[in-house]
Amino acid sequence: MNKIIFSEKSSLSLKNKSLATCQYAAVFLKGILLLLLLAMFYLILLPVLAKAGLVPFHYEYTDNYHQFFTWSDAWCTGFSLPSDLSGQIADPLNGYLIYGILESILTLLPVMIVLLFVKRILDRTLKEHTPFTRKTEKDLRVISWILIIMALFKNTLYYSLIEKFLFDSVFFRFPDISGEILVMGILALILSEIFRYGIDLQDEADMTI
Repeated sequence: MNKIIFSEKSSLSLKNKSLATCQYAAVFLKGILLLLLLAMFYLILLPVLAKAGLVPFHYEYTDNYHQFFTWSDAWCTGFSLPSDLSGQIADPLNGYLIYGILESILTLLPVMIVLLFVKRILDRTLKEHTPFTRKTEKDLRVISWILIIMALFKNTLYYSLIEKFLFDSVFFRFPDISGEILVMGILALILSEIFRYGIDLQDEADMTI
């Protein structure tokens, strides 16, 4: 009898610790999302201020690396292309703004969407005291496909649009696949299948009882 009570207390304690971890993770994700939102604001606002002449700006091009400087030489953003075929940007101020918009939409926005889905999973786990729900399985599947699509198309689309809008030229390129993001997407897809299988087993057990 005492062993059963001790086992139940241990199980309850472990569950409470897991829920507390989820709560801390949800708060941490809020902070990350806020930082990403500020980064998007920064990437778009600074070029607008530079075009309006409200902040100092200059552009440098060295060894296939394009740098946009604002405020001071220590405050800059930049990018490089897979091949140095385009040379310098003809209109650096417009190029700076277009770069900021593309970086925000194609890089930061998908990451924010993935993190919002993760936060939704954590919030649902805290509310329902279990992560094993159909909605969580669907959210994991959505996350996996967002990551897979990013891995397959993001870099190719990003570089093509950079070349089109900043250099008015598009060069043929093979698909630039991000292996790390692809692996994360496949793992998320596998995890969603594990959740689906676990939920199916739970449903069968509940029906048997």
